[in-house]
Amino acid sequence: MKGSAVNQIPRRPLRPIEDVATNQAAERAVLSHMVQKPGDINQITSIIVPDDFHDPAYKKLFALMVDLFDAGELGGSRSDAVLLSKLAGSELLKELGGGRFILELLDIPPTSPRYHAAEVQKRSSIRRLLQSSDELRDSILAGTDHTQALDNHQATIDAVLSRQSDCTKSAGQLMAEFADSLDNWQPPEIMTGLPKFDERVGGFARGRLITVCAGTGGGKSALALQIANHNGMKQRPVLYLTFEMLDVEKVKRLLNHCDHLAGVNFEVDKLSEQQRGAVQREVLRHENNKLFIRHMASPKWRDVERRIREFRARHGLSLVVVDYIGLISKSDPRQTIQEKTAEVTSGLKKLAMQLQCVVLAVVQLNREAAKTKQTDLHNLADSAAVERDSDCVIAIHQPDPQDMKRRELHILKNRTGRRGKLENFEFDGARMLFTERLAFPEFGG
Repeated sequence: MKGSAVNQIPRRPLRPIEDVATNQAAERAVLSHMVQKPGDINQITSIIVPDDFHDPAYKKLFALMVDLFDAGELGGSRSDAVLLSKLAGSELLKELGGGRFILELLDIPPTSPRYHAAEVQKRSSIRRLLQSSDELRDSILAGTDHTQALDNHQATIDAVLSRQSDCTKSAGQLMAEFADSLDNWQPPEIMTGLPKFDERVGGFARGRLITVCAGTGGGKSALALQIANHNGMKQRPVLYLTFEMLDVEKVKRLLNHCDHLAGVNFEVDKLSEQQRGAVQREVLRHENNKLFIRHMASPKWRDVERRIREFRARHGLSLVVVDYIGLISKSDPRQTIQEKTAEVTSGLKKLAMQLQCVVLAVVQLNREAAKTKQTDLHNLADSAAVERDSDCVIAIHQPDPQDMKRRELHILKNRTGRRGKLENFEFDGARMLFTERLAFPEFGG
């Protein structure tokens, strides 16, 4: 990369950080309130920590007052005298400009401690984001591998978002906000495309982790691809991550959905003129399909997370399919399979909530399910974390081993609705499609 165009990009100076990332007035107001009303220190420390202060001397003074308060020495009517006695002759007092600084704090009228503490926290977040952005920019301009810098930047963003969302509200406040949101109610966007199933389950709301599970050859990947394609054709941005099949293999399965291409093996079968025409019609039909397919070979969880976030930044995101989580590699060789799976499922649930999308994870059933011919939550492979983190678990069940087409969909877990089983599904192996029979029984369970 040395001498390349990217290295010739002139470094644009940022605005002075003091203009956007500091607020000495807010920091002084917080310190003033702590001196005059030490009883509010617990309220203030629930919002900010010493590292949130930009001024090094203010940071040290804040930490000192918190320690004195915790020790029971700061809390009386003469907190200023206690503080001055502790500071007497110290380097910190010199950094602050002498005892007159404490007297100046007493001249600031006490106001809302939460307001000024929140302002200090906001400026701290801005500084962290600016510093992280600078590090990422420098790494890219240097032409080096910026993977670690990108990971660090994403971790900084996550930490800032976590702090901003850490707001405890009363039941009354939450109810009022919920009541206001009813005016903008919208039905769940993500549907399976199976009418009776969608009618009974009601679709999947954003922020949900949905798990589709089945034994080997049970049709779990086919159902996941069918759901992804249905939503992509509805102009909803969908990312399908496949770890087992190449992306071209998924494309072949989509072509198999067409009646004229059902069961065609594109590697060994020479297509007729009619079949080639069918391929061209499918190409035109999918021209505006917003389903994106990406193959990843033995990725680690951080690779999967990065790919999802990058896709959302470029295209937006309604649904992401992970096919399947058992093929994600360990982040650390010392991890057990259970620990690795727990890392993945908790990460997927976190992404669904943060990115406000639906995540559909494909999971293998364990060998016990094949032996007993039963399907239950404990049959999910590798880890109980799959059951814990999923909002909805859908198991594909083949009730009769001799009937290769008949399938049932068992709703083993559903945080927002009913559980039970839906019968009368058919799986067409040649077309790789699930369909519903006309005679559809009531929801059982």
